[in-house]
Amino acid sequence: MTPSPISTEAQERVTRAPARPRNRAWLTSDIKRLKAEWGNVPKGFLLMSFPDRSWGALQQTARRLGLKRVRMWRGRISPTKDPLMFQLRVARQDKGLTAAALSKKIGQCERYVGMAERGHMNVKHHTLLRWCLALGVELRVEPANRGNRLAARLPERTAA
Repeated sequence: MTPSPISTEAQERVTRAPARPRNRAWLTSDIKRLKAEWGNVPKGFLLMSFPDRSWGALQQTARRLGLKRVRMWRGRISPTKDPLMFQLRVARQDKGLTAAALSKKIGQCERYVGMAERGHMNVKHHTLLRWCLALGVELRVEPANRGNRLAARLPERTAA
């Protein structure tokens, strides 16, 4: 006995999700958005921002454009927890220095550098000055409009 063919009703119920178009050209607006979001937006938000692209396609295009991503290990590195140390970490990564190389330049251990960059340790002002000198960045201290407190920050980076 030959098996009966699948009914048309069953065929309609079994549908596949439409496949992503392969090798779709990147629009200049997509590239600008990727450049703006790549370094500081979590992976999930990037995938939502580019629904027709896979994570591998985003990584490949970012690599081709020379974009670098700030790594977030278990959410511990946050620009909101300690913005100054976050900026110093980004500056160190931009210079291509490892935490070990920076620790030798500032006279501290590598663990100290890592903990300070994650905001788990208070950095003394003289160590902060050595840190900025080692990275070749300028440090500005200004009133923070919060009573008598001061806010330290790095000057805004200009796009190259």
